[in-house]
Amino acid sequence: MIRINLRKFHCQCGCGNEVKLKSHHMYSKVPKYISGHNGKDVSVETRRKISEKLKNKKKPLRSEEHCRKLSEVNKGKKQSEAHIRKRCEKLKGNSWNKNKRRPEEVCRKISAANKNKSKYQWNMVEKQCECGCGRILTRKYKVGIDSIPRFICGHFAKTVEGRKKMQEQTLGKLSPKKGKKCSTVTVDKMSKAAVRKIVMYGCNSGGYRCAKRGVFYSQKNQKEIKYESSYELQTYQKLEQDERVKNYDRCRFSIDYMFKDGIHKYIPDIHVMYIDNTEEIIEVKPEYLLEDNQNVAKFKAAKEYCKKNSLKFNVWIEKEIFGDEYGC
Repeated sequence: MIRINLRKFHCQCGCGNEVKLKSHHMYSKVPKYISGHNGKDVSVETRRKISEKLKNKKKPLRSEEHCRKLSEVNKGKKQSEAHIRKRCEKLKGNSWNKNKRRPEEVCRKISAANKNKSKYQWNMVEKQCECGCGRILTRKYKVGIDSIPRFICGHFAKTVEGRKKMQEQTLGKLSPKKGKKCSTVTVDKMSKAAVRKIVMYGCNSGGYRCAKRGVFYSQKNQKEIKYESSYELQTYQKLEQDERVKNYDRCRFSIDYMFKDGIHKYIPDIHVMYIDNTEEIIEVKPEYLLEDNQNVAKFKAAKEYCKKNSLKFNVWIEKEIFGDEYGC
């Protein structure tokens, strides 16, 4: 490509103009002529032969741009009567389908195909939707075939009648797996996957949808820490202001506990390191969840684990998190 650009190529018709180089000329030959100049050095005899060959060929269709220009030029002009008469005489008797009829077999097939087709009439309806939304319904329908529409598309389900019909249709068609419990092997795999995710990324995608989630930047840790509730966010802010705290992060380990004749895994919320090198595990919970049976089992297992590993364990409720803000 560089070698081609260094050299200039001129049209060989003798006009002296330069041939414009393109990217595909690197792989193919550079043209000898500029477009339209390749017939300038052709003899008169050769030109006559070419014109005779092209005489009977159909002219190419006009482009949209060309048609637009012609319509602008001819706008408001009328053809003369002599010109119209001349065109009519020229076209007279030159119809392609003159004196031609369809074969009887083709006519029979067409009539058989159209025999069962019913002729229908379209009608337009404009009225208020019967669901009570107050919106205007405008729709076409086939007279004698379709019933007159009553609702806007999707509004039938808003009515009591629509809900009853949907319940009748879905009755007995529920998922066969609904109501069935997962096997202990599947539950164990799911819990291990969730624990692995929290240990690796510090957050799990599960949980309550209504919980506030996000990322909090800690100046003490010089990094972002994920929180999964507004209580955890408030706890981070409180730990950030506490001068006794050296650093803190989400817990990266799990604790096994027994609940309903099965072994489950529990991951506490926050792991705190103090200036005096003591460590504390903090679980953030609303006060009304303290007496929950599963939470009681979790806290019991966590206290035993922390006792073995020389750690402190505390559950923070509204009193420790918000202080006097909520009148605690």
